[in-house]
Amino acid sequence: MNRVELTRWRIMGKQERNEKNNKKDKRSRTKYQSLFEVEREENKATVTIVKENAECEKNHKPKLKSESCEKLIPVVSLVVFTIVYLRKHSTGKRLEKDETLHLHLVLVEKRR
Repeated sequence: MNRVELTRWRIMGKQERNEKNNKKDKRSRTKYQSLFEVEREENKATVTIVKENAECEKNHKPKLKSESCEKLIPVVSLVVFTIVYLRKHSTGKRLEKDETLHLHLVLVEKRR
């Protein structure tokens, strides 16, 4: 399996960070900023998302703009990612499964 350098990809479905007024209001940033790790093997792709402050983000779900996918070329692959959000247990000592999302994401080459 090859680990994909994520600087080469734009991942549809991940909302961009809202930079406006972020010096005044830290909450203006997107709540579900994530660290993405993508592994690909032929037609399969696995993405691992490491969540920060996942216990605060239960109501924030990434939305996929399907209408924009047609304009992005070349399309490298269309895959379904299973994303498991973890949150801290009420005791704070362990992680537990919070929710699972199934996202249809398009990985496209980022234009330079």
